[in-house]
Amino acid sequence: MGMEYKHTAFKHGMTEREIAYVFSHAVDRFSFVDRYGDQAIKFIGPVHAQTDRLAEVCIKRLGGDYVVFHAMETGERAQ
Repeated sequence: MGMEYKHTAFKHGMTEREIAYVFSHAVDRFSFVDRYGDQAIKFIGPVHAQTDRLAEVCIKRLGGDYVVFHAMETGERAQ
């Protein structure tokens, strides 16, 4: 089981390290069905340890791997 990144995950300028940080330090998460009908999870969390800026990272499981297909800062701050 690994982590795969679609090119769309980097569309909004987040790095692989920032994406991993959001995923591993999430303050909230939501299950949803993506536009292809696949189950997915949106993680909300800080971009790194020295900020209160929040980002969202959307992943889904395909086969044995997790696939990150969206990542962007939300413009919100942690409270």
